[in-house]
Amino acid sequence: MSLLRNITSGLRSLFRKDQVDRELNEELGAYLEMEAAEKMKQGMSRKDALREVRLERGSLELAKEVVRSGSWESFVETSWQDLRFAARMLRKNPGFTAVAVLTLALGIGANTAIFSVINGVLLHPLPYPDAQQIVQLHETSTAWGTGGWGTASGPDFEDWRAQSRSFSSLAAAFADGLNLTGANEPQRIRALNVSVDFLSIFDAQPERGRLFDSDDFKPGAARVVVLSHGLWRRIFGADPSIIGKTLTLSGQIYAVAGVTSHDFVPLRDEELWTPITPDNPTMHDRGSRWLDVIGRLRPDVSLTAARADMDTIAAALRKQYPDTNSTRGVCVDSLGQLRVSNVRSALLILLAAVGFVLLMARVNVANLLLARGSTRRKEMAVRAALGARRARLVRQSLTESVTLAVAGATLGLALAWAGTPALLAVAPEDMLQSSGPIHIGARVLLFTTALSLVTGLLFGLAPALQSRRVTLNDVLKEAGGRSGSAGAMSRFKSSLVVFEIAAAMLLLVGGGLMIRSFASLLRVAPGFDPHNVLSMQLYMPNTTPAQVPARLASIREMLRRIEALPGVISGSSVVYLPFSGNNINGDFGIAGRPAPKPEQGQEAEMRIVSAGYLSTMNVPILRGRDLSNQDDASGAHVAVINRILADRYFPKGDAIGQSVSLWDGPDRWLRIVGIAAAERQFGLAEPPRASVYFCVSAMKATDLSQFLPISPLSFVVRTVTAPENSTKPIVSAIHSIDADMPVTEVLPIENLISKSLAQPRLEATLLGIFAALAVVLAAVGLYSVMAYVVTQSTHDIGIRMTLGAQQRDVLSLVLIQGTKLISVGVVVGIGSALGLTQLMSGLLFGVTANDPVTLSAVAALLIIVALAACYIPARRAMRMDPLVALRYE
Repeated sequence: MSLLRNITSGLRSLFRKDQVDRELNEELGAYLEMEAAEKMKQGMSRKDALREVRLERGSLELAKEVVRSGSWESFVETSWQDLRFAARMLRKNPGFTAVAVLTLALGIGANTAIFSVINGVLLHPLPYPDAQQIVQLHETSTAWGTGGWGTASGPDFEDWRAQSRSFSSLAAAFADGLNLTGANEPQRIRALNVSVDFLSIFDAQPERGRLFDSDDFKPGAARVVVLSHGLWRRIFGADPSIIGKTLTLSGQIYAVAGVTSHDFVPLRDEELWTPITPDNPTMHDRGSRWLDVIGRLRPDVSLTAARADMDTIAAALRKQYPDTNSTRGVCVDSLGQLRVSNVRSALLILLAAVGFVLLMARVNVANLLLARGSTRRKEMAVRAALGARRARLVRQSLTESVTLAVAGATLGLALAWAGTPALLAVAPEDMLQSSGPIHIGARVLLFTTALSLVTGLLFGLAPALQSRRVTLNDVLKEAGGRSGSAGAMSRFKSSLVVFEIAAAMLLLVGGGLMIRSFASLLRVAPGFDPHNVLSMQLYMPNTTPAQVPARLASIREMLRRIEALPGVISGSSVVYLPFSGNNINGDFGIAGRPAPKPEQGQEAEMRIVSAGYLSTMNVPILRGRDLSNQDDASGAHVAVINRILADRYFPKGDAIGQSVSLWDGPDRWLRIVGIAAAERQFGLAEPPRASVYFCVSAMKATDLSQFLPISPLSFVVRTVTAPENSTKPIVSAIHSIDADMPVTEVLPIENLISKSLAQPRLEATLLGIFAALAVVLAAVGLYSVMAYVVTQSTHDIGIRMTLGAQQRDVLSLVLIQGTKLISVGVVVGIGSALGLTQLMSGLLFGVTANDPVTLSAVAALLIIVALAACYIPARRAMRMDPLVALRYE
């Protein structure tokens, strides 16, 4: 029979069952008539002939069943019967069904929510063609140790591009911000200055106008800009005639060359692009490293081959330029992997933790089904005795399990759909910036569907096998006394509970470690007082050296007017706020000492401030004095160093009066006038670094003219009351001096600290929730097993009580059985935790992965909860009436 005919016949049998049955009856009846006719030729009467044929051929209904079972539609029909039967049985037991569905929903819902985040962050490819070929190149240095990397200089980039044979394109870029003025309010626009091939690496296409061509990168070329589609719509209202119009960006006039297509996703959320031209003097300074380098691998070149190629080039540059490159190397990484490297380990640990929760949910439901199956042994045995095949009984049991799993998955999907936005609300920004869309999409739905089916099959396997082994003879034996099957079932259920307790112990240890780590972070002092301090970022327009004095004077006047406002205690400026994730790091020299070798790594943070910064932030001066207004106004070459630098480089305590240099030239020396406590710049988990504080006015005008437009100058203002109350008058004071000055990211310093804690807070919260779920599941599992043991031992307990056992003896008997399970589970859990928690050591702060306090506290908590779960069935056992217990079957 052809495939099409087979399918057609099957569909006809399913949807025209009565007609097919009539035809089958007619066909079988015709066969019987033919055989009866043969017997009638031998002299039999019709009645006797038909009777003889029926005796020879057996049951007509059985023959029909055999005919039907040979086709695929029979499997569909019997599966539908099993599904309806499973639904009826689950409706008859609403308590059991509700507990099982809710247990699975919690496990599947939590897994779906976490997987939706992992799908968006880790599994979502970069939105560019052949994204796996896009890589980032960054410099390394032996002075930084392993794991450190940095940006490249212009000459190094040009040498890489000229000498490398691994890339079809190699481009450089550096992030910038430009002040858009001349429209309504001044705005700070995120910009990226790029080399000639940058946009082509990402296959950007114009929606209006054109992208950059080679002429835009020649010396003296007219300034042009390419707008993102989002900026074009947001600021310019999707003006179709935008091409050729001019914009004022940081005081410079740019012509709009083009607008990118609506489906192009900027690499760093930038809103416009400008060319890097050879006119930029830093492009020719090999010691000035500020370029991010992006490349696209040739189709036939692997990442390993590209790394080997760049290692050869870096070795040649070290020999050719020993003054600047003697410690430098090059690292090549996949751009997609690099963007998620900081959150990968945390997400995978969360996925493993939530996977354990689902596994425990499966075990719990398996235990419930086993207990329910023990009450249905007689039913299964009778069905087997009446002719039901073992495979059909197993399939019936698995159908019931899968039905439960699908119901749990449906509810779990609803919980995940509701919970994912809440999860994203507390997720760290860097995780979301590295992600694609995070939602319940097709891949997540496929994951949930597969998870529910696998879950149903796994937790239904043991009950299905149990139903396969049952016989009527076993059931009859059990009716007259205890059989070995009940004891075997009890041991199997007990082993499942031991696993649950061990898994709960493991998750509790992980959650406890993360909570203790987070608590340790909260106890860390940032080195300043963040309470009632408002911060904001200002971006200077392009400034010539001749304009620098006036620009600095306007900054001082802004601060003076801010300090005159009611409710303001003091105000100051700083380049790169604490906890902003940025700093200026550089080598420094000490007067009277030989210049350090590059590999020695004598570096310090350059903290460029105005007078009063340390006092505004309440950073204590340990020795000497603070920077004064006179120092700021006169551009005095004085500095305050922090305790870290003083202890490391002036261990004899003679730092005051010494001089340090942070740049070259005759006026490079800064005399140390004070020593301050140490601020933390990169977060509470990062130790403070050696730092030098000096006034912005101490820098050379030529350096400031290049530095101020590209580095955000932040104001910090300490207020008497909540700093948000002073936002409007402070911004008005700034605009009263410079109406074109964009003021962005106005928020309390405490918000910056809270933002830096987003990832450890998320990890501690989720692991804590998963651990709590694990404890509840373990307690429920232990309770169900002990209740099963008590039920199976009811007759024995009655005999013991009749022979004189007291209630406390019965209580002790049950609790001892529970304690054995608890002890084994806790020991196994501790052993697993000692090994597996090492994987999360990189996420911990102030606590070790094998912290004995956490292990002891978690074990004690789990034992108390588990004993409480045992006590409920134990109390029921000790209150039994001996006469009732003796009659129990």
